[in-house]
Amino acid sequence: MSLYKAKPGAVRSEATTQTGEMLNVNLAHRILLKLPQYMTRKRRLKSTISGRFTLVEMMVSMTILSIMILMMFQFMIASQKTLAWSDRTWRVYENSRVVFDLLERDLQSTLFDDTPGMEVGMYIGDPDPTDSTAALHICFVSAADPDDNATSQLCEISYKHHSDTSASDPYDLTRQLTSNADTTNWNFYGMPSNWYINSDSDPNLAYFEQIVGGIETFAIVCRDGSGNVISSDTEISEGPTQIEITMGIFDENLVDAPEEIRNQTMREFTKIIFLGHGVE
Repeated sequence: MSLYKAKPGAVRSEATTQTGEMLNVNLAHRILLKLPQYMTRKRRLKSTISGRFTLVEMMVSMTILSIMILMMFQFMIASQKTLAWSDRTWRVYENSRVVFDLLERDLQSTLFDDTPGMEVGMYIGDPDPTDSTAALHICFVSAADPDDNATSQLCEISYKHHSDTSASDPYDLTRQLTSNADTTNWNFYGMPSNWYINSDSDPNLAYFEQIVGGIETFAIVCRDGSGNVISSDTEISEGPTQIEITMGIFDENLVDAPEEIRNQTMREFTKIIFLGHGVE
């Protein structure tokens, strides 16, 4: 039997080949172990690079931000306009309530007497709204709260209104209260001639006080017991059964504004006040 005897060089070559293969396997194994860490670092690097904005992205972002700010400002401006409009509307309704409440209080306390020589009555004016010197609407005697120097609660009460812009008080509704402290003007007993014309030269006595402003139109209509209108520029000693008050009112803060602006807040109101006496 013949035996094969390997040469020494051949053994070393085979061993070297096996060692190289083992090194390759170990290297591949190490690479596989390091691969997840490498991929993680790569993703982090990519995320860091992608987190930076380009010029185009920044311009787009600034445009969107500018649009949002503009929309916010438009919303704020619209809100302020709505608030201002609500405030003007509230002022118009509040002023109309003040006028009606005061007139109703005065008229509900009116005094009439048709006893000859001792008449106490009412003057229904015929005002010209464009003339401040002919602005008297009504004058009557009523129980009111006079000044401290008065000894009687009976007072002559007058209301004026006009839209004469040449005067100092256009669109104002004014009220004059004359008590017996004013011995010159307090002269309604017997209804003497022009008793309803009270000089307001003394600012401490018969002066006209502003009630509200912003009154564009104002009218008082008196009716007798049959519902007929009592003529204007008339003196009566028997009271009407009802008084109809009509007025057009705008925001008093817009007195100096153009007419089209005032008309935006214009409202018309009517109130009927019923009295307990009447002319047949």
